[in-house]
Amino acid sequence: DSSYATIQTLFEDLAYLNERFDIGYLTQYVSDNAYIRRFVYFCEYDNEGFEYLDFKISFADDDLAIYNFGFFDQYFYVFNEEIIGISKINTVFGQILAQSSANNAFLMNKNGLIYFHLDERIATKALHEYVSKVNTTDYMTNEFKNGEPVYFETKIDNNLVGVSFYHIKDYPFLYLGQVFSIEILNSELFKHNVIYGTILVFVVISNLFLLIFLYRKYYLQDSFFGGLVNTKFKTNSFLVVLNKHGDVIRVSRNMNDIIHHSTKYNINDFKNLSNTLTAFEAIIEGNPFDLMMKENIIRFHVLKKGKLFYLLGELITNDGE
Repeated sequence: DSSYATIQTLFEDLAYLNERFDIGYLTQYVSDNAYIRRFVYFCEYDNEGFEYLDFKISFADDDLAIYNFGFFDQYFYVFNEEIIGISKINTVFGQILAQSSANNAFLMNKNGLIYFHLDERIATKALHEYVSKVNTTDYMTNEFKNGEPVYFETKIDNNLVGVSFYHIKDYPFLYLGQVFSIEILNSELFKHNVIYGTILVFVVISNLFLLIFLYRKYYLQDSFFGGLVNTKFKTNSFLVVLNKHGDVIRVSRNMNDIIHHSTKYNINDFKNLSNTLTAFEAIIEGNPFDLMMKENIIRFHVLKKGKLFYLLGELITNDGE
């Protein structure tokens, strides 16, 4: 299905375009009505977020930004280490959700903020307003928090409906909701929809996961430097990958106790012991240098590819030894 292909290729296309064209070219030839590989806009960004039209997006306020994607207004964005690509939400998710037999399907976050309704006539962005006769607070703090499916019956626009929710486990802050009429609930078709709904969730999960996988494979693994990221390093050897601002974007697995993957770091968060330069200034110089990283002294050698820096490190001392 073309909608599946759209999701699968978003990260791959972003990497492809980022590698071959500069940001000026990309922004010159796209608009809301003129697409490049389904993207309507490209922009660079800083650690805080980005701006598009009248929207100012803060990564700190977006639960999904840790997955390198997010939603705002009618848009869905993905980003890599250098640029952001913006698409229309309906382009990415519309055809997939349309395969459900539900009266409406929608995507929301863990706090009940609705990003997208399949039924375009519905403008409500808050779950508690959409299902106003149900107290959704308990669901948010219990079932949704624990990753459990939820089902309840209520009235929407004076019609009795059943509402089901499925937690998308690979992305614990993203949920799929479906609204069924009671006629469907009382028929054999409902059984089909429950089964299909589960499959639909896994389709969304799989495609989003594949987007990230394809991007990392396409953008990093096809070169010598990319291969280093997945090398199984010895206990005392490490790899740190930085963007052009010195932000830590990837580390070898044996560094997880030093740099936790869920925390954002800049290399200047760590002290350069070799001279009076900051850590990033030492990296720009290109000479080996020693960093104090949580009571570990690690000597790094600098390799540069494009706008990325690859730091190959060896443990000098551990826990003050």
